[in-house]
Amino acid sequence: MIAAWVRRSFLNHLNNEKLIEHQQQQAMIRIAFGSLVFFYIYMHAPDFQAHVTLYVYSFVAYLLLQIYVLFDVKRVPLSLPRFALVGLCDPCLIGAMILVDGGQFSPLYLFYLSYIMSSGVRFGRSVLLSAQILSLATFLIACFYLSLYHDVALDFLVLTLQVFTLFVFPVYVRQATTMTDQAVRAKQEAESMSLKLLDISPVAIFTFQLDSEDNICLDYANSALMNMTHMRAEQMVGYPIQEVFSKENAGELEKACRVVVQHTDRSPSCYIRTQHKEQQWQFLGNVCSFHFHKRELGICFLTDITQQQSMTMKMQKNMQETYMSTLVAGIVHDFRNVLTNMMGTAEMMQFEQTDPKAIQQLETVIQSGEQGSRMISNLLTLGKASQKEQYEEVRNISEALHSMIDLLRIQLSTSVQLSLEIPDELPRIAISLSQLEQVLINLIKNSAHACVDGGEVQLLMINNQHMQPPHVAVQVSDNGIGIPKEHLDKVMQPFWTSRKDSGGTGLGLPMVKRLVVQNHGHFNIQSQVNQGTCVTLTFPIRESTAQNMPVALGSDVSDAEPVEEEHEIPSRRVLLVDDNEDVLLVHQHMLERMGQTVLLATSAEQALSIMDEQKVDVLVTDYMMPVMDGITLCRKVRQDDAVLPIIMITAFGDDENLRETVELNVNLLFKPLSYYEFEEAMYQLIVKAS
Repeated sequence: MIAAWVRRSFLNHLNNEKLIEHQQQQAMIRIAFGSLVFFYIYMHAPDFQAHVTLYVYSFVAYLLLQIYVLFDVKRVPLSLPRFALVGLCDPCLIGAMILVDGGQFSPLYLFYLSYIMSSGVRFGRSVLLSAQILSLATFLIACFYLSLYHDVALDFLVLTLQVFTLFVFPVYVRQATTMTDQAVRAKQEAESMSLKLLDISPVAIFTFQLDSEDNICLDYANSALMNMTHMRAEQMVGYPIQEVFSKENAGELEKACRVVVQHTDRSPSCYIRTQHKEQQWQFLGNVCSFHFHKRELGICFLTDITQQQSMTMKMQKNMQETYMSTLVAGIVHDFRNVLTNMMGTAEMMQFEQTDPKAIQQLETVIQSGEQGSRMISNLLTLGKASQKEQYEEVRNISEALHSMIDLLRIQLSTSVQLSLEIPDELPRIAISLSQLEQVLINLIKNSAHACVDGGEVQLLMINNQHMQPPHVAVQVSDNGIGIPKEHLDKVMQPFWTSRKDSGGTGLGLPMVKRLVVQNHGHFNIQSQVNQGTCVTLTFPIRESTAQNMPVALGSDVSDAEPVEEEHEIPSRRVLLVDDNEDVLLVHQHMLERMGQTVLLATSAEQALSIMDEQKVDVLVTDYMMPVMDGITLCRKVRQDDAVLPIIMITAFGDDENLRETVELNVNLLFKPLSYYEFEEAMYQLIVKAS
């Protein structure tokens, strides 16, 4: 019990092993310093000859005591009499040496500090305090003895400083030593924790260094690497990389590891593949070096990117399919307008000809146009598979967009911060998810490129389904270099780009605007130099469209064999609307041949203005027009007139928004339109309806 109390109160809870080690070290130091001090006293002390016999016997006894400690401490680590005797001998011997050496100003005074600090550092605060008290007592006894009995003058100011030093300096050293010990322990605990984290990490990790034969050998392998390679630790640690990984993977890993060995400030990357039971994984290896236990070690992190790569490839495939589908649809639309001009003009010329040879030649032109129409329809079917996938029901649009943007973050510079504000629930809007993803990818990448020296890109989506008309607003903004005012109109021109030197194609924003307008949305861009750019898109909310599809939707009337029979149609006032003036002129000639009075408009806004001023019996309109399309025009007309005969002519045979023509009671025709098809539609609409 007493031994436990002494160990707890005076020995800093030291165990037997530490007690033996500390006491042996002190005994050896005492023997060395005792011999040095004896030699100093012999050479320097003025009163040595008068006390030589006593001093020699005292020194020999002191040495024998230290030798006894060296051997006895192994047998009895904690002996209270021995510990107290040794602790008492040190200050008494130093005091005696100071007495012989002249007193207060003897340099042997410094041995008090050595004795106190040695005791305190090794055995704790209680032993430190005991050593200070014994040292102070023996030092003062020696000084006052010489002053009283040998008339040695005392300098009380110096004595005060010496006493102060005996108390303050060892305490300071003790605190510094304690802090150093704590720092060492904290470092050891941190290293231990780091190793535990490496062991439980889901990322495959190994450390490496060069062996004597200049091979890259593994020093450590965590459990994730064992699962990846299906090998035990003892089969990998100490072996070269070539014996742990396949030949292909070992070559890539060794190349990256040697770069780190030769240049510790570099952090190369590599890609490796593994296969097990017909399943393949892809890993990204990041290699670097770190300082561990006074040596440089290399470390490699193998991150599983299989799922990430799969999602990236799927996203790229969807983007390519959407891009191709949009491109093909645009080509089909423009080419059908060209065919409409060619075939319509040939038909009108054919009616005026009497020469059979000229009629046959014009018939050849018309038949070639019909063949071209069939070919372009076949070209359009190339994009139907991807379009079908685009319009599949998505359970959670917000979640799908978050997943897409998480993959996009990897491609952005680390100096660009991307922030999102996307509502948890979004309604279906008049654009497919694939097209919306393509739009956002283009806009976000453009904004990131504009943040040359780093910056912030913000994506904001707002659900305005309770506003009129209901819509979803999409805003992509940045605080980059901005666009000069004189370039704002040019950025929407195909192939115009300010980033030719860095790989810009000039197709991103034009494609975005075309997709937005094609899906009945609105596009707006605002920018200021050195302040940033903001692109705002709005998309109408799409109602359920699972029912009511127009009969002609998706078909091409040019595939049918029209009956070439002219009908007698009563004359009516027909308002013809088309933004393409060539097509407008061809359809005007067709209607005038039918005996109709034709009013012309090149936009939906102009058509509404004409209808406000004049009576119209029939409305014939194009579908895709700038600002306001044909569907919107028909909606506005139906608000005032529910029975007005309406024909819509379009080159977009696969646009899902044309489903609404059923509800609006609009007859749908497709370009290129022959005269007889047009006449049959007018006959059905006017004569049979009346």
